[in-house]
Amino acid sequence: MNERLLALYIPAWSAQAANLPLDEVVALCSGGRVQAVTAPARAAGIREQMRLKQARVLCPSLKEKPYSPAEAELAFQPVLEAAGKQLYAPKCWFPGLITAPLSRSQRRAESNLAEKLTEQLAQIGYAVQIGIARGTLAASLAAREQLLIADPGVMPFLSAQPLSSLGFSY
Repeated sequence: MNERLLALYIPAWSAQAANLPLDEVVALCSGGRVQAVTAPARAAGIREQMRLKQARVLCPSLKEKPYSPAEAELAFQPVLEAAGKQLYAPKCWFPGLITAPLSRSQRRAESNLAEKLTEQLAQIGYAVQIGIARGTLAASLAAREQLLIADPGVMPFLSAQPLSSLGFSY
């Protein structure tokens, strides 16, 4: 199953869904581990799945909030529903990442579809990144850079990606 896919990615979804102040050093925590962080927390060296103890050592001013996967999924439903109006059979990999195969007519106007979907979700308050490529991995990574990758460009694009690029923040 190697079809042309659209990937819709919302960076730091869990932080956005929890209404964290995105300009402060804040982490969502569960079970003694960091589950999601804001950009300033990431800049301080705090990463997902890091032990909370270690995060506190790196940044003593870290603010902690409880993380609920169920709440993140529930908050993502409006995004999934809005995407479902434009896309056929969208698949949610985790709150913050959706992929969907493109129909023949959508493949003829990929940039228009990406633009239309971005505007539609912006109107309901979500800043999304969209990528289109052949295959799930390529489309998901393309979304992080907001690229539409032609089929011959997929292998060069993937070969240029560092292994660290596989660690999506969700």
